[in-house]
Amino acid sequence: MNKSELIKALSEEKKMHVDEATNVVGAFVDSVKEALLRGDRVEIRGFGS
Repeated sequence: MNKSELIKALSEEKKMHVDEATNVVGAFVDSVKEALLRGDRVEIRGFGS
C-alpha cells in the first residue's frame, strides 16, 4: 500500500473527504519525520501485520 492508497482507504473507511484524509496522513507522516530528525525512536506496534 502506498501513500495515495492509504489516503483512499482512510477516506472510504471513515467516510471523510479525500482532502481531509490527505491532511491526516500528511500530519502523521510529518510527525514521524520530525521525531526521526530529532533522533527519537519511532515504533508503531502492529502496523503492517
